[in-house]
Amino acid sequence: MVDTLLASLLDYSALGLFAIFLIYQNLQSSKKADRMLLDFREEIDKMRETRKEEIETLRSRYDAVIDDLNEHRDSLRDDVIGKTKAVLSKIHAVHQNVETVSIAVAEMRQEEKLRRIAGRTEE
Repeated sequence: MVDTLLASLLDYSALGLFAIFLIYQNLQSSKKADRMLLDFREEIDKMRETRKEEIETLRSRYDAVIDDLNEHRDSLRDDVIGKTKAVLSKIHAVHQNVETVSIAVAEMRQEEKLRRIAGRTEE
């Protein structure tokens, strides 16, 4: 089929040769456009892959920072809880001491009252 087409075009001499040139040029342009499209698609795929890698790197950094902040927060919370417990323990100990002193003071007052009463009765 191609041979008959070429033979027909050659029968038209210069005009046929020009038609063959145009067909050849069109085929070459199509091949070139296909190659460029393929190269463009490959370049886009590379860019997408690079972008995915960059995003993954950023996510890894972000996750590391968040993990570090969470650990720091937990450490601070545990430290605050520990210090709060220690303070509460000290407050409880002070409260017990105050109660003991209050009881002792009340007993001393009672004894003083009894001494006064005993001193009045002896007079």
